Amino acid sequence: MTLLGFYRQVILMALRHVVDRAQGVVFILLLLTGVATALLPQTLQPFMPDMTRWEPAGYALVAVVAIRLALAPYWIWKEQSGHLADAQAALRVKSADPEYLRSTPRYIRLKLMLDANSPLSPEERLNRAKSEFESLAEEAETGDIESAFFATCVAEWLQDSARYYYASSAPFHQILGRISERLERLHHTIASRA
Repeated sequence: MTLLGFYRQVILMALRHVVDRAQGVVFILLLLTGVATALLPQTLQPFMPDMTRWEPAGYALVAVVAIRLALAPYWIWKEQSGHLADAQAALRVKSADPEYLRSTPRYIRLKLMLDANSPLSPEERLNRAKSEFESLAEEAETGDIESAFFATCVAEWLQDSARYYYASSAPFHQILGRISERLERLHHTIASRA
């Protein structure tokens, strides 16, 4: 959009806020009456004995239009702020959608490195899953919904990696306890913000 096109759009939007259809019709009728009385005073004399009657109504309408035109930038700003708030709300809803999140590059990268088909060795995968889980849980505790979703996914992969690496020994149960503790805390954090 060019700068001229932008200003044209703003002016048209301001005019839509300033004059609605009914006021436009009244304004045009007053304008035509005024033009007719100025151009044809003798012809209209029998129908309109006082030729100046239309002027106060015309001035009042012009004053209303001028005031509304002065307020048009505020109305435009308010309308656009509403559209922005709607777009932000839609984005928040979309970012909380698991299907959408599973298609993001961040999820795909995490899945490639941490699930059972990862090219990493079992020890590397376990260490990577631990660090990713801790960092995502910290991000999620600030209220980041995406990080909360990713933290739960990584928690599953961390549990699988720990089970594979430690079997059912004590370190596996320590990791499982850490996952439960962090997810419980994360649940309380998100619930308190909702």
